[in-house]
Amino acid sequence: ILNVHFIGPDGQVSGGIELRIPAEAPRWRTWAFTEHAKEPGLWRVEIRSSDGSLIGALPFEVEPDC
Repeated sequence: ILNVHFIGPDGQVSGGIELRIPAEAPRWRTWAFTEHAKEPGLWRVEIRSSDGSLIGALPFEVEPDC
């Protein structure tokens, strides 16, 4: 089980999406998304194991509507 969280520019956390990945699968692809990432600025997505250990994180930017 992996947990995905989206952290906004002000530190607010959105998500808490649980992804179940079969342990016996040699390779697996999945995805998660949020509709709450609307505030412009630098966001971060974090993937954590079921015990809360950080597995990976990536920044992404939400640009304001023109």
